[in-house]
Amino acid sequence: SKYSRIGSHVAVNEVVTAAIAAMADVPDDVRTNDDKLEQALTKLLVATVRKARSKVIGVAEKSGLNPKEFRATLLTIIHYHSAGKEMLLSNQVGDGAISLLMMDKSVKKFGDSDSGAFSGEVSCFLTDSDAVEKAETVQVIREVDTVEAMFLCSDGIEDPFYPIEKRALDIFGQWSSGVDA
Repeated sequence: SKYSRIGSHVAVNEVVTAAIAAMADVPDDVRTNDDKLEQALTKLLVATVRKARSKVIGVAEKSGLNPKEFRATLLTIIHYHSAGKEMLLSNQVGDGAISLLMMDKSVKKFGDSDSGAFSGEVSCFLTDSDAVEKAETVQVIREVDTVEAMFLCSDGIEDPFYPIEKRALDIFGQWSSGVDA
């Protein structure tokens, strides 16, 4: 889309700002209970993705442009670590990939891409109405010590490594040993 880079920029800044602000509001009694903490962080992530969507649409409308011109993918991970608790939460609106390299050298997909049936086809972008519902799809990992590394990548990185579930280990390998190895 014509202004997708602006949409991405606005969305990322809004997610980070909103998540940091909301994190301060998590009560101490919630921070000490794993189940309550997961629920609170899930709610926080959903709200921040929705705020990012609203902010991008607001920028489009203020500019007198169609929000579809600001279509963007938003891949989000919250890595919570405080008071002896650690957790990863992810949300994905759009294409691209979130992958985790586990300590046992296996790879785990962490999010669901909104890719369509054909190459380059995307079924949902951040400014689309489906993104409101898509924001509710949050995946959680409580056993963070089983994760060695993670990446969030656009479809430009994902496409040459398709299918990412089978080829993500190649990306981690290149980062570890370089592309010449």
